[in-house]
Amino acid sequence: MVVVTRPGGALPKSVLPSDSIYVEMNPVDVSSSQIRNLASRGESFAHLTTDAVVQFISARGVYRGAQ
Repeated sequence: MVVVTRPGGALPKSVLPSDSIYVEMNPVDVSSSQIRNLASRGESFAHLTTDAVVQFISARGVYRGAQ
């Protein structure tokens, strides 16, 4: 399990499974709704995320036809 920090949230590592990976990172000001809306209209969302995420979403048709 990978656990990523969120602003204002705190989760003690002691409550996680021992094989969990705990990642601390700065928040990204983007939501899946923004990406979904753009992708479902065939518009570019590359400026909102990494190349790897764009490739994953595009290759698998994630959000295709989403409302």
